Amino acid sequence: MLDLIEESIRPTNSIAFLCHPFHRGGVTRWMADAALQWASTGANCWFIVPDPTQVRVHSRQRPTLIDLLREAEWGVSFRLATVPVGRLFEFGTASYRANVYAHLLARDVPAGVPVIVSDDSAVWAGATALAKRHPIIGVLHADEEKYYSLAKMNASRVAALVGVSHRISNKIASLIPESRAAIATIPCGIPIAAAEIADNSDTDGTLRLTWVGRIQESQKRISDIPKIAALVGKSGVPVRLSIVGD
Repeated sequence: MLDLIEESIRPTNSIAFLCHPFHRGGVTRWMADAALQWASTGANCWFIVPDPTQVRVHSRQRPTLIDLLREAEWGVSFRLATVPVGRLFEFGTASYRANVYAHLLARDVPAGVPVIVSDDSAVWAGATALAKRHPIIGVLHADEEKYYSLAKMNASRVAALVGVSHRISNKIASLIPESRAAIATIPCGIPIAAAEIADNSDTDGTLRLTWVGRIQESQKRISDIPKIAALVGKSGVPVRLSIVGD
């Protein structure tokens, strides 16, 4: 699966993903899935990530990104740009980690290939150090100060910023009005056709709604869920709401 592709490089049909090494949740999973999806189209794809498998200390219970990629059953081929790292990477400075990321990017990815970065300040620092060599794309995964700080700090060095909601994109546009970075919105919701919703009911006609996710207001806006259920109920449709989360 992790074969080296020998075909000629066409930057317009290429993309690279630069990520921190341990699986930390939805953002990390998204990075791996997005890379696999891009590679499955036959386009050129690089995944740039250090290999910390010999020093699993505080992250002992978490798989590495390389673990996730190797376990994937997609059968796709892409370029894996990696290097073994030790305790200095785990417990050293952010500047050191940024240098590791920048070294991998410069060593293995041709100039001109766009780079999507994960939500880690050292990753952003390593990538933007090579902003004249690569267009850098930052994704703002939540309405949180962490993401706005990363965007503001790097506004002059990124080519594009992507928000997962219009609220996030509009806010970042107001925070960096002088930036030349393109700002786009790619909602992370999944469109569901009306016919599919109509079929999602019990035998007694009760509509089944299910929430799967972390029960948190700041990132997940959990307060929207009872509002949605209430609106459905007011329309005269009986509804049963199930919540799967913690």
